[in-house]
Amino acid sequence: MTEVAPTSTRVNGRTVMKVEGEILDVPGGRFVWHGFAVVPPGTQVNVAYDPGEPDDAVVLDDLKKVASSAIVREAAAQRDRADVMLDRLAQLERLRGSGSLTEAEFDRLKAEIIGDAR
Repeated sequence: MTEVAPTSTRVNGRTVMKVEGEILDVPGGRFVWHGFAVVPPGTQVNVAYDPGEPDDAVVLDDLKKVASSAIVREAAAQRDRADVMLDRLAQLERLRGSGSLTEAEFDRLKAEIIGDAR
């Protein structure tokens, strides 16, 4: 998927999304899909197409499941980043407690860690 954007169309209060992608094994091959699933750009899906008309590609994957899976992966990655940050802060606290870091060094490194997380 190369681009995902909401359209002005709504069905039963839900925004219809426009998903654009490229067919990797067809130079210049692109497809457009409209639906409710919000699939992150960069997601790869399986498509079927007539080599004579690659613009009429059909997405074979269940994009609702693909989108849901991508959300779960992103949530796990965010948890992992938070765990790493907390581990680094705990390590800094231990170093400060042992006297290996001054208060100024601790504050500077803590600000770096918190700044990197944003």
